[in-house]
Amino acid sequence: MYIMRKRTSNNLFDEMTNLFNDTFNTKSRFLKTDIVEQDNTYMFTVEVPGLSKKDISISFEDGYLTITAQSSTSSDENFIQRERVTESASRSFYVGNIQEEKIKAKLDNGILSVFVPKETKEFECKKCISIE
Repeated sequence: MYIMRKRTSNNLFDEMTNLFNDTFNTKSRFLKTDIVEQDNTYMFTVEVPGLSKKDISISFEDGYLTITAQSSTSSDENFIQRERVTESASRSFYVGNIQEEKIKAKLDNGILSVFVPKETKEFECKKCISIE
C-alpha cells in the first residue's frame, strides 16, 4: 500500500506552489497527522485540538481517505481582540481499495485516531480449473 497526498492539480506550477504553501503556511500546521503501521491496520493519529465530533468528517472514496475539520468561533460577540479564527482544512491519503465498513475512528482529548485495514491482495480464483 502506498500512502500519498492526493494531487490537487495537473499543473506542475500549481503543485510547486502548493508544496511551498504547505511548507511555510501556518494553515498547513492544522491536522498534523502521524501514520503508524500495525499488524492488520494503519493507524492515523490526527491533532484536532478544541474540535468536537460535529466539527470533523471522515470520508472514503475511490481509495482516498479524506479527513476534513472546521474550527469556528462565535461571530455574534463583540470582540475587543480576536486571534482565534474560523479555519477549515482537509487532508487526503491514498489507502487503496479496502472495505469501507471496516474503517474505525475515535476522538479523545483533541486526538482523532482513524484505524484503516490494510489492503489485502489475496489470490482469488473465480473459475478455477483443477490440474491433473
